[in-house]
Amino acid sequence: MMVEYSAGAEKRVVDYLRNVRERLRTTESVDADEVANDLRNHIERELCEMKQPVSEADVNAVLNRLGPPEEVVKEEDMSWWAKMLLRWRRGPEDWRLAYLSFGVFVIGTLVAGPLGILAGFLLSRAAMSVAGEPEPRAKKWLIYPALIVVYTLAAGIGLFWPGFALGGLVAQLNHGHGSLLYKDPFFDNDGLGTVTMVLAGAALGLAVWWSLLWAYGRRHLSAVRTVFRPFAEKWTGRKFGKATLAAWAVTLVLASVAVLLWVLT
Repeated sequence: MMVEYSAGAEKRVVDYLRNVRERLRTTESVDADEVANDLRNHIERELCEMKQPVSEADVNAVLNRLGPPEEVVKEEDMSWWAKMLLRWRRGPEDWRLAYLSFGVFVIGTLVAGPLGILAGFLLSRAAMSVAGEPEPRAKKWLIYPALIVVYTLAAGIGLFWPGFALGGLVAQLNHGHGSLLYKDPFFDNDGLGTVTMVLAGAALGLAVWWSLLWAYGRRHLSAVRTVFRPFAEKWTGRKFGKATLAAWAVTLVLASVAVLLWVLT
């Protein structure tokens, strides 16, 4: 007896058998088409006794007894590249985005440089938006690289630019004869005074900037955690507050040394 399918039921069977066939073709021990045909015959034998056309619910009941395609061919029997392609083609959206983000990050970086890194980062954030904290660990290896690179660059530039800016400004202003603070030989090119003043200026820039960031961050914890997700999920600002206090202490020490050297020169 021929089985008559409803539209949804036929699509369900076709998708199931296609998934099984794709998995079986990654192994050399079985004939994928032969196994898929045997499964189709088994499905139709069970469905032929049911009311025609069979519904999608009837098909699902039979397929549930057979088990999902993942049980027909275990992933440990598949090569790594086959698992990657299978998850990309048939896997859930979060796995597809994870593989896509890693591929775009690696290839895009080689081809487009910073634009490739940015594209990989955006796809990694999209993957996390779909599935939240990536699990299992394998997915983290796909999603985290682009995030780590961008977060490191952003944190490095965002945290330390005032130190370079103010330190350079102090070097320019106080290294010329026109400066009111100029005192020879304190500001000799290779003198300790110049180095101390520049370092003090850099430390002051960091201390002021970090104080502003800390004041904002402790009042907007959710914003910081969202920007640097998932690595700042438990961020409270306490360690950053301690680093800010340390920057002020270093500034005070360097400024005191600079003033003492200027007076004694």
